[in-house]
Amino acid sequence: MLQKKYNKYDWLIFYELDEFIHLSNYTNIKSFLKQSKFEDCQLICLNLICHTDNNKLYYENKPLSERFPEIVAITKHDGKFLEVKSIIRGNISNPGNIHIHILSTDLINCNGYGNKN
Repeated sequence: MLQKKYNKYDWLIFYELDEFIHLSNYTNIKSFLKQSKFEDCQLICLNLICHTDNNKLYYENKPLSERFPEIVAITKHDGKFLEVKSIIRGNISNPGNIHIHILSTDLINCNGYGNKN
């Protein structure tokens, strides 16, 4: 059903409940996506960073970034990050199979800094 209606939206993001987007200089995702550097991008690839459990057994009333500062080493292949999370434009004609995250290789994609990949 989503594939039939994806073109109703400006952007689509597929994240899981335990995943977060860290936008250090932006207060919300809308202001991040409205940047002029993303005007030509059909797909924005953000690096995936995994935090460990930091051997925590009990809840601490602190922000997540303070409770779990340790991250797992990021895997690269030929200088490129292997694991990314994608934000895809909703109005492109042939995105690929967005349900299972297999996207068309013809898409104009860029990283979170607006650099074309």
